[in-house]
Amino acid sequence: MVGYFDMPGPREWLVLIALLLVLLFGAVARFFGARIVKIEHPTFVRALGCSILAPLAYVPVGLLLRSVPVLGPVLGLIVALLVDGSITRAIFRTTFPRGLAAAVLAWVFQGIFAALLLELFIGGGVLPDPGSGPAAAGLF
Repeated sequence: MVGYFDMPGPREWLVLIALLLVLLFGAVARFFGARIVKIEHPTFVRALGCSILAPLAYVPVGLLLRSVPVLGPVLGLIVALLVDGSITRAIFRTTFPRGLAAAVLAWVFQGIFAALLLELFIGGGVLPDPGSGPAAAGLF
């Protein structure tokens, strides 16, 4: 029987490490996004603050809007970007268009990074290929 206060196992540590890496890469992506759109005096600490606070604000709003039929996912994405841009604007003390541009660039950089990691893990043999296994063989 596993108790509540038992030491975390390897899976829990891997999840924690993955979350920290995602957070750090999000901060790096937002920092470079802020540099590209020429926000004055961008710092990594501000970018890290945006990477922590922005998802706490836009994830609940996006999830609420996704429950709306048909246009919900599109509205959720648009509102999430607008909320992310306004948080970036407030933390970096810049204009809304620059904050929104930095947020959009951070999302794009994170998407490219996620795609590259998936290609590395699936193509490199770390994860199984989705086209293989019992389901692909018609066993299920």
